[in-house]
Amino acid sequence: EEARRTGIAYNKQDTYEGVDAFALPLYDKNDLVATVAVSWPSGRVAPGQEEALALRCLNLLREKGCARPGSTPAPLDTSRSFVAH
Repeated sequence: EEARRTGIAYNKQDTYEGVDAFALPLYDKNDLVATVAVSWPSGRVAPGQEEALALRCLNLLREKGCARPGSTPAPLDTSRSFVAH
């Protein structure tokens, strides 16, 4: 639900130990056509920077018209993780 609302899914070692990631959906108009995932070794990105990276990527998608209309990113909730499949 959080990922649908914000347009960003976070994965904090939920799928693979030692790997963090975020994923962003790609839209063509209102149709979901693909997902972009960015991953890195846990600990490589400073705490709090994953949100900044995800927001920069989401803003790029918005500039290209590939983000879901109306998605509003929320601050990263570090107490939970979201797995994008």
